[in-house]
Amino acid sequence: MKAFSLAFLVSGALLLSSCGGSSSSVSPEPSSSDSGLSSAGSSNSGDPGEGGSGPGGNSEPGGSEPGISGGGESSGTATTSSSAALPEGSIFEDFDAADPAHLFYESGGRQAAFTHVSGTESPDESGTTVLTLALDTADAAGAWQGPNFQTPNLLGFGTYSARIKTATARGTEQPLAGAVVGFYTYRHDTDDNGNGVLENSEIDFEWLIADPRVIYLTAWVDVNDDPWRVTKINRTIDLSRGRILQTVYENLDGTRGSFTDALSNSPSTIAAIPDYDASARFYVYGFDWATDRIRWWMVDPASPADTVVLWDFRGDAKYITQQPAYLMLNFWHTADWSVEGVPNSTQKPRLQFATQFDWVRYVPAR
Repeated sequence: MKAFSLAFLVSGALLLSSCGGSSSSVSPEPSSSDSGLSSAGSSNSGDPGEGGSGPGGNSEPGGSEPGISGGGESSGTATTSSSAALPEGSIFEDFDAADPAHLFYESGGRQAAFTHVSGTESPDESGTTVLTLALDTADAAGAWQGPNFQTPNLLGFGTYSARIKTATARGTEQPLAGAVVGFYTYRHDTDDNGNGVLENSEIDFEWLIADPRVIYLTAWVDVNDDPWRVTKINRTIDLSRGRILQTVYENLDGTRGSFTDALSNSPSTIAAIPDYDASARFYVYGFDWATDRIRWWMVDPASPADTVVLWDFRGDAKYITQQPAYLMLNFWHTADWSVEGVPNSTQKPRLQFATQFDWVRYVPAR
């Protein structure tokens, strides 16, 4: 979470009033058969002694999973698969029911009922049931103030994926609204590595609704609030233009800079998806998390057999959290984080902007 250690803590602008974004057919998601994340570390789906959630029982789209196997990048043609075939310890939540089976709601805000609705049909895609997270204009800024869903158990190394259609402020009466959509793992308030600073086990996909063509990828290891000191890495991508805006690190000692080595900066270039807009249609996003590697990726609906690798970080292992974390989804108002290229896009939202999650999945490492 940008400048946040407390990340835990219907479509576009839906007034709930809809604003733009074309509907699309359901694009296939990578299947579990190739999740491929082999690791020398623990492949448990939870903390020792805590255990993970069991497999889900819902059907889902299929395809070839872009997992980590010997350093190669794999993609494949779509196939049909169901969560019943997922490995033990997996989670698949399709939000078909009013009460999700594998994630629960929490918020430090007013907790208005309209801010979190599951099991309703997407206004943008016929036949697709979704979890909708909407902003309450009366809620304060902060990651914990907006609606948040999370797993009850800690999860470990493996492949995390979700199918998401974000909100957007572009084209609305409030283009500078400040709000963040998050799909991420998170755990805070432990010091397992014994360095005197609380660990912030976190891996993020985030979008700011002032321009959902830009993707923020971040991994956190340590966070100290006072004074503010962190260990983290970040890559920011304008995918619609094929521009990697930054690939950077920040350390507890205050040093920061850009990665230039191949293992930390792969791929060093990225092809544009000219019509990419996270709010215009549903996209599948995912990340593979291993002891020595984090690989963020997505599936382009125009070419669902192909995996778009956004960042394959294999650099210094100190930037890769080794601690289990909760899987989370959230939507919240930020008063101090402007989207790249849109200064001052931090206004308190006046509209009930809404984001849709079609499904979310976790497959533990083999």
